[in-house]
Amino acid sequence: MAPAFLMQQMEWREAIEDARTGKSVVELDRLSDDLRAAHRRIEAQLTELIDVAKDYESAREAVRQLRFMDKLIAEVGDVYEELET
Repeated sequence: MAPAFLMQQMEWREAIEDARTGKSVVELDRLSDDLRAAHRRIEAQLTELIDVAKDYESAREAVRQLRFMDKLIAEVGDVYEELET
């Protein structure tokens, strides 16, 4: 993956852990909003890459990013559940 995306992944993972240890629903809400916005941007980019640019290699990369984003969003959901108990 692109180095910038890898760095962003690390930042998101750190934010999830910070919210978990700080038991901060506010931080989780903010992170969830950020993740979902990034997911929407990548989806829009994917549509452009496939339908317009026909750049299938870059589209493949976007799909990998979306899969990672899906995992992060699910992890945020898990932390919400942890904090509820």
